[in-house]
Formats: sequence, structure tokens, C-alpha cells
Amino acid sequence: GFIAPSTTLYRGVGVFIGRTGTLTGTVLRCRVYTNSAGVPSSAVTGASATYAADALVTTSGQYIFFDFGAPVALTSGTTYHVVLDISTAGTADASNYIRWGEDGSGEYVDGALSTSTNGGSTWAAVSGSDMAFQVVPYSDTWEDLFGHEWDVVNTSPTAHRIRVVRDGGQWL
Repeated sequence: GFIAPSTTLYRGVGVFIGRTGTLTGTVLRCRVYTNSAGVPSSAVTGASATYAADALVTTSGQYIFFDFGAPVALTSGTTYHVVLDISTAGTADASNYIRWGEDGSGEYVDGALSTSTNGGSTWAAVSGSDMAFQVVPYSDTWEDLFGHEWDVVNTSPTAHRIRVVRDGGQWL
């Protein structure tokens, strides 16, 4: 869960994930949900995107951007949840799966991890854990990074820096 920092339009969600094993044919789905009693309630219309897990998900982990395709309005001060699931299982099983980056320090106090083992019918809050994600605001000057090489160069508790390389090796 998270509290929207401002009433604005959002473009998508970046999620830090890695894989174990092989995920041929596996499609991940990322959605934003409303909140009810501290757990996800219902999907926000338009706040959904999919990603082929075998395309770029590395074993060491990286931020993957789930692009909604059209801006979605979220309201300042309102609690929402980022929900990541598998929409097409492909080879996903107990030996081939996605790992979502987790921070067990409990530093983020405006939301908490919730889990579901039955496809989202019921949720259980998990105290003291936060998942690694970022909600990305929409901008008219958006630079689409698809097709460019990029990765997280340096992370700290307060900042993330990314290196972006244009075709031919030039920095963006």
C-alpha cells in the first residue's frame, strides 16, 4: 500500500523484480487497487499493465516499468495498493517464479505489504515489510525508455539514479 503524494495523473508503476528459473510464456500483470481496511479492494479503472516475464526480467533483479498506456488519476492522501500477479502462468511454478524486492526495515509508514494466496479473494496484511516500487507521474515531456538500455546505477534510502543509453551508446 501507499498514499498518493499528489492529485495528478500517473503513467505507470516501476517494480523491482527478479526471476528464479525460466519463465517462458509467463506474463506479469501490475495493477493499482483501492484500499479497504488496509488491504487491496478493487482495481482502479485503467491502472493496469502487463509484461512478458521472459523478455527482460533478470535473475539479479531490475526495475521493470508497467506502462498504463493512458494517464490514470489518483487522489492525494488516498491509500492505494500496487498488486503484482501472473496473468498467464507459462512455465511459472515452485522452481520458476518472480521475486519482488522487499524492504523489511518498516521505514515507509504510509502503507504495508499484503499477500493473497487465493487470487485476491482475501488479503492478509504483513507488518514491518514494504515492497520496492515507484508510482510514476504522467508528463507531456515523457521520454519512452523502451528499446533503450537502462539500469539502476546507484541506490540509497533517499534516491535512485538510472543510467540510460541511447542507440549507438550516447547517454540520454
